[in-house]
Amino acid sequence: MNLKYTGFISYRRIDWCSDCAKFFHRHLKKSEECSGKDVFLDKSNIIPGDGISDEVADAIENSLCLLFFYVPISFSKDHPYCTWELSYFMQHEEARTKKLQETNSKIKEKDCYQIIPIIIKHNDIEEIETPMPKLFDERNYIDISELTLTLKLNKNCKILNEALKDINKRFDKMKRTFKGLEAINPIPRPELNFNENYEYIKRKYPSM
Repeated sequence: MNLKYTGFISYRRIDWCSDCAKFFHRHLKKSEECSGKDVFLDKSNIIPGDGISDEVADAIENSLCLLFFYVPISFSKDHPYCTWELSYFMQHEEARTKKLQETNSKIKEKDCYQIIPIIIKHNDIEEIETPMPKLFDERNYIDISELTLTLKLNKNCKILNEALKDINKRFDKMKRTFKGLEAINPIPRPELNFNENYEYIKRKYPSM
């Protein structure tokens, strides 16, 4: 697939999560697995009530993988953007997988997982609005929750270094899996409606 981005980073705009997202963005852009392509990170200051920009929607449509940085308030009615990004990318993942399986019946769904969950736990967050979705278990999420707010983000940190290696391996696998696949038909962009998008995710993963 001739896509503009190797990865799209979805994250909640809180300090620790933002710091992690920017750290991974900076280092992944330098990796050989990106093959000169970029990793998209929206750095704009989203204000509740803002809609989804065309830039963000275009980036999701043109990204091979989704890096989803999960914190206990990722799925929130007050901040529906992460839910929208995940549900919209899930539709692309499903369509790409279906098209690939039409050309190769031996391809299994688990070989086409393009969503890479990264688990972060913010020390100041006590309430969990929504549970971590089952799909994160199925996708072998990357857990960096051992990090504390006082730990400096440094590539020499073993946890972060291993996480970067894991992500790059998954990037490489998806590039090989979808190499040569033609573009899928355009998927209608969903409304920025938390309940509808969250229900879509729950339908796909009922235990959520």
